[in-house]
Amino acid sequence: MPLKMEPESLKRLSQKSLKRTLHLFSPIHGQFPRPDPKTKRIRLSHKVVSEFSGIIKTLQVPQPSTGSGNQDTKQGAQNSLLVGPSMFPSSPRIPSSSSSSSGFRSHRPWKMYRVISGHKGTVMSVAFDPSNQWFCTGSADRTIKIWDLASGTLKLSLTGHIGQIRGLAVSKRNPYMFSAADDKQVKCWDLEHNTVIKSYHGHSSGIYCLALHPTNDNILVTGGRDSVCRVWDIRSRQQTLALSGHDNTVCSVLTRPTDPQVVTGSHDSTIRFWDIRNSGKAMSTLTHHKKSVRAMALAPDPRDHSIVSASTDNIKKFNLPRGEFLHNYHVLSQRNTSTGTIINSMAVNEDGVLATAGDNGSLWFWDWKSGYNVQQAQTIAQPGSLDCEESIFALAYDVTESSTLLPPITKMNHNPPYPPIDPTTFDLIVIGTGLPESILSAAASTASKSVLHLDPNPFYGSHFSSLPLSDLTSFLTFHSTSPSPDGHLHDFTVLDFATRPLYSSVDISNFAPQLLHQHSRKFNIDVAGPRVLFCADQAIDLMLKSGASQYMEFKSIDATFVGDGKGNLWTVPDSRAAIFKDKSLGLMEKNQLMRFFKLVQGHLAGEEASKVSEEDLQTPFVDFLNKMGLPPKIKSFILYAIAMADYDQGDGGDLLKTKHGIDQLALYSASIGRFQNAPGAMIYPVYGQGELCQAFCRRAAVKGCLYVLRMPVTSLLIDKESGGYKGVRLASGQDIFSKKLILDPSFTVPSLSGSSSPNPLQGKLPLFNFREDRRKVARGICITKSSLKPDISNILIVYPPRSLFPEQVTSIRLLQIGSNLAVCPPGMFVLYISTLCSSNDQGKKLLNAVINTLLTIPDSINSESNAAVQSETVESGCAVQNETAESSLAAVCDPGEGKPTVLWSALYIQELSLGQVDFICSTPMPDGDLNYNNVVDASVKLFQHVYPDEEFFPEIVSSENSEDDGGVALET
Repeated sequence: MPLKMEPESLKRLSQKSLKRTLHLFSPIHGQFPRPDPKTKRIRLSHKVVSEFSGIIKTLQVPQPSTGSGNQDTKQGAQNSLLVGPSMFPSSPRIPSSSSSSSGFRSHRPWKMYRVISGHKGTVMSVAFDPSNQWFCTGSADRTIKIWDLASGTLKLSLTGHIGQIRGLAVSKRNPYMFSAADDKQVKCWDLEHNTVIKSYHGHSSGIYCLALHPTNDNILVTGGRDSVCRVWDIRSRQQTLALSGHDNTVCSVLTRPTDPQVVTGSHDSTIRFWDIRNSGKAMSTLTHHKKSVRAMALAPDPRDHSIVSASTDNIKKFNLPRGEFLHNYHVLSQRNTSTGTIINSMAVNEDGVLATAGDNGSLWFWDWKSGYNVQQAQTIAQPGSLDCEESIFALAYDVTESSTLLPPITKMNHNPPYPPIDPTTFDLIVIGTGLPESILSAAASTASKSVLHLDPNPFYGSHFSSLPLSDLTSFLTFHSTSPSPDGHLHDFTVLDFATRPLYSSVDISNFAPQLLHQHSRKFNIDVAGPRVLFCADQAIDLMLKSGASQYMEFKSIDATFVGDGKGNLWTVPDSRAAIFKDKSLGLMEKNQLMRFFKLVQGHLAGEEASKVSEEDLQTPFVDFLNKMGLPPKIKSFILYAIAMADYDQGDGGDLLKTKHGIDQLALYSASIGRFQNAPGAMIYPVYGQGELCQAFCRRAAVKGCLYVLRMPVTSLLIDKESGGYKGVRLASGQDIFSKKLILDPSFTVPSLSGSSSPNPLQGKLPLFNFREDRRKVARGICITKSSLKPDISNILIVYPPRSLFPEQVTSIRLLQIGSNLAVCPPGMFVLYISTLCSSNDQGKKLLNAVINTLLTIPDSINSESNAAVQSETVESGCAVQNETAESSLAAVCDPGEGKPTVLWSALYIQELSLGQVDFICSTPMPDGDLNYNNVVDASVKLFQHVYPDEEFFPEIVSSENSEDDGGVALET
C-alpha cells in the first residue's frame, strides 16, 4: 500500500528545494548531507503519490454477480501492487472497480487482424476517408495508395511526388485529399478525377507534417525541415502566414477551432502555440521536453481542452490554451534496454484510448484521462526484415463508433540497399537530374514516352543543383566510384562506366565554422552560379510552354553595376528611365545613348529609316558602336553589361557580331517590364537555381516519368551480335533496358574510348567521344554578413576586360543574392563569381582579383586573432581552412573599412564538355554564360536527335490541370 504523506515543515521544504538546486547547479554534490531514512521514505511516498496518483491501485479482479469466486485469487489481487509494466506484451490491464473514481475507464484489448502490403517503401503517413469506406497511405516509394477499408484491397495508386510522402489529410467537406512530401510540395488531389488540381509552393526544404483546420475548410497548415510552419489559403494557393520561431524541423502540427488554433512540435524540443488571427503571433512556448517532439494529439472530447505530446524522454499532457503541465504518461517503461524508444506517431479515439507507436515496433495503448497504460503490443516483422523496418511511422483510427485501430502499414519484405525497379523496359533512360536531363525527361514524358530517370545522388539537380553548405563541399570534392554489380552477363557485352572529375583546384575557406554550422541547412548554394533568367529569354518561354512555371517563384534582380579596380560601381543605364536618373552620365552622353537605343528599337520594329544594313550586321559590334560615335564608357556598358560579351572586344579575338549584339539588346529591352512585379530585366528563382531542375522533374513525374535517386549505374549493356545499345546495369545488379540513353556529362565508357586493345564492337558501335572544350569556367562563392551596396540585396556586377588588371582578357560577373530569396539565413548574403579561363592558375587569379577589390579576408585584418588550421585533402586536391578563433567573429564581421567580410568562400575550376553518339547522348555541363539560352538550345537539339519525329513540348490547347495558369509567379 502507498505510504501516507506526513506533513512537511517549512524547513524540510526549504531543504528539498536547496538539494534540487545543488543537484542542478553544483559540481560537488557530496557537500550536501545525505538524507536520513525517514526523509527518504517521505520523498519516495511524495513521488509515488504525485506521479502515480490515479494509476497505481490495488488490483481488483471483477467478481461474478453471484458473489462466488476464487477467494485466494481475490486476496492475492488485493495484496498486489502494480508499478511499471508488469503485464505480458499484448495483454490488457484490468483496473480495479474503484479506479473509476480517478477517471479511468476499462477498455477492450486490441489485436492485429490483417496485414496489408503493396508499397515498395516504408509507409510514412495514413489518413481515413470521412465516409469510412477507404483509407490512403503515403510511402517512401513516392506513391499514394488508396485501399478499400472493408477488404483491404488496393483501389488506386497515385504518382506525382518525387520525394517520400510524409503527410496526408482528407477533407471532410470536399472530395479533396492533400499530400506533403520531401520534394517541398503540397498537392491537392481531386478524388473524383484522381488528378492534382492545386500545388502549394513555399517551403525551402522537405515537408514533414500537414493538417486541415477543423472548422475553416479553406485553411491548410504545413510544417517542414525549414523550421517554419506555413498557413495556406486553399482556394487561392497563397501562403497567408509563415509561423517562424522554431530552431529546427517542424515535425508535428495540430489545428483547433479555438485559440491556439495552431500547435506545432519541433526537433528543437519545444511546443509552440500560435494565434493565426493576430498575424501568426506566438502565444506561448513549452520547453518541458528535452528531445524532439515528433507527435501530438488533441483530446477526443471537445470539452476537454488538453493535448498530449510525445518525445523520446516522455509523453506529457498539457492544458490549453495556456499550456499548463498536467502530468506525464511515464513512457520510460517503454524504453529498450539500451536506448529510449522514439515515438513517431500517436492517435486517440472517441473512447479515450491513446495509441503510441515507436521506432522499435512497439505499440502502446493508454487511457487518455488518467495516463494508465492499458495494453502493450509489438509488431512482428516477416522473416528477412531489417531491424530498421520495425519502425512505425503511421498510425490512425478510422471514423466509426467502434474506432477500429489501423495498425502500422509498413513494408515487411526484405529491402535491399537498392530497391528493384519495375518495369524493366523503357523507351528512354536518363541518368543525372541536371537541367538538360530534366528538360529532356519532361519533354519525352510529354511525348508519351516511358522514361526512367536515375541519379546516383540523393538530391535533384546534379551540376545545376542548389545545396546546403555541407553538401556543397562534399559534392565539389567527391570522386565517385560505382559499386561493383553482380557478374551475370546473359547475352550482352558489359562496358563499365567511369566518372571523370569535372571540378579541380577546389579551395574552401571557413572563417566562422560554428556560426555557419549552426545554419548550414538554411543555405541553398548554386553549384553553377552566377546565373539569372532574363524575363523574355528562352528558358522563361520554355517553362511557360511546358507548365514547369507553376512549380516556381521568382524575384527581380534589383540593379546592375559595372565595376573597376578601385572599387567603384557604376549603375548600368539599361532603360530610358534609368538614363535620365543616372547622375554619372553627362548630358551629351545621355543624348548619345538615347539616340542609339532609339535606332536599335527602330531596326527591330522594321522601320526603314532606322534599319541597319546587312553589311553592318556582319561587322564586329564594337566597330558598329564606334561608327555610332559612342564614348568608351557607354561602349563598355553596352558590350559587357547588356550584350554580355565574354572576351575583350578590342583585341581582335573572339569578337561579337553586330547582329548578335543587337539581338542581345532586344532581349534585354523586351525583358524590362514583361512582368508587372519585376522592374528590371532579370529575375532569380526563390530557393536557388536548383529549383529549375526540380520544376521540370515534377512536370515529368506528372506525365508518368519514374524517378529513382541514390541509384548508381555501373555498366552499359551492348548486344554481342549487333553491337547495338540495349540497356544499363544498376549497382544492384539489375539490368534495365531501353531504346535510348541520355547520360550526365561526368560519365565515360573507358572500355571504348580509352582502350588500346582491339575491340570487336568498335566497328559496330559509334565511338563514345567527348567534344572537349579547352576553355574552363572559374567559379567562386563567398558568404558575407553585409551587402556590397547598402539597402540593396540582389545585384549583378560586371567587370569588363582590363578593368582590374592589364592581363584580364575576359569579363568577370558577380551576383549577390540575399536572404529574401531563401538562399541563406537572414542577415547573410551569397556572392557568386565566374569567368572563362584557359588554365586553373589564370582562373584563380581572376577570382581573387574581384574578391580583393570588393571584400575583406579575415586573415588580412588580424592574422593573430584569426589563426586558422588548414588541412589539405590530397586525394581531392581540396584545401579546407577552418577558423578556430570564434571569439574574434565580431571584429571579423565589422572591420570598419566599409567592405563586407568573408565568412566562407569556395573557389574551383569547372570543365566544359559535350559529347554524343547515335543511341547514347551526353548532356552539356553548365557553361560560362549568365543565362540558360545555350542550355535550352542544346536540350532542344538533343531531343530532336533522339526523337526527330516528335514535337518538343507541343502546345496544349486546353489545360489538363486547373493549376496551370500559364504565368510566372513573381514575388514583390
